[in-house]
Amino acid sequence: MSHPHFFSRVPKLQIIIPLLVSVLLSVFIYLVLRPESISVLRSSGGSLWDIVETILIALVASAPLFYGWLTRRPYESAVFGMFLTTFLYVPGFIDVVHYLGIKEVLLGLGRYVASVLCSGGAGYLAARGVLRELIIGALFVVLWLFILFSGLN
Repeated sequence: MSHPHFFSRVPKLQIIIPLLVSVLLSVFIYLVLRPESISVLRSSGGSLWDIVETILIALVASAPLFYGWLTRRPYESAVFGMFLTTFLYVPGFIDVVHYLGIKEVLLGLGRYVASVLCSGGAGYLAARGVLRELIIGALFVVLWLFILFSGLN
């Protein structure tokens, strides 16, 4: 018995909508958190800007959790979380990959894969609508943040 491919059963909008939302959110966050791309965004704010930056990172990390909780569509929420993490990691990785050795590249790829799994899992679990799974999804968000902050120098 042959099973239809996953994407043949899923309406195309359930893939396109999370893709577009994650691209738009990633571009917005990339521009806000990378002031060299638009020099007007950051003045010499000091520690206040650092607090705002940390809050923005926490909100981005929890975006798949909120998306899943609001839409109640597990697979769409998992796709959103995976695309969001991918679009946030790739520009920074491309910027520094030529400076790194093989050990650092493999470590970065390991962090990326773990982050994608945490982000997608958080969205999937939050969309299931059960309080226990929502709490586990929130723990995935905390793990995602831990992985992200452990990779920053």
